[in-house]
Amino acid sequence: MNATDYCTSLVSADSSALDSTPYVAPDHVAEPRPDRLMRRAEVLRVTGLSKSALYRKIGDRTFPSAIALSIHSVAWLESEVEAWIGSRVAASRPEGAK
Repeated sequence: MNATDYCTSLVSADSSALDSTPYVAPDHVAEPRPDRLMRRAEVLRVTGLSKSALYRKIGDRTFPSAIALSIHSVAWLESEVEAWIGSRVAASRPEGAK
């Protein structure tokens, strides 16, 4: 069987068996990935905040502080930004609602 025939057999195979097969999680646990640094443009994009709102919240201590990378550049830990987003979602939901 050549590659074209093999691909054709995969496409034409009955996929209904695949649809009814329950998902089984792998028996290994993924290694935790190292925390990623996010630059200001990305933080603004994912949070929807303006630059002035971001720095106002940092000043009010309601947003994670930036990490100095050099004299002229800063970044935020992705995990801290995601936790802040999660806290905003949780605060906007009535207790017990999903």
